[in-house]
Amino acid sequence: MVSPEMGRYLGGPSAAGAAAATNAMLSMTKIVLSELRDAYEGAANGA
Repeated sequence: MVSPEMGRYLGGPSAAGAAAATNAMLSMTKIVLSELRDAYEGAANGA
């Protein structure tokens, strides 16, 4: 089962955000969508 939110963060329009979300996910033992969102939005907004 895959959440639609994962697609927004891993394949979103921001390449930097998608890379940050992917890197965050690869370090997780359990996928936490809020952490993917934070990584994506932080990179997409230049943080």
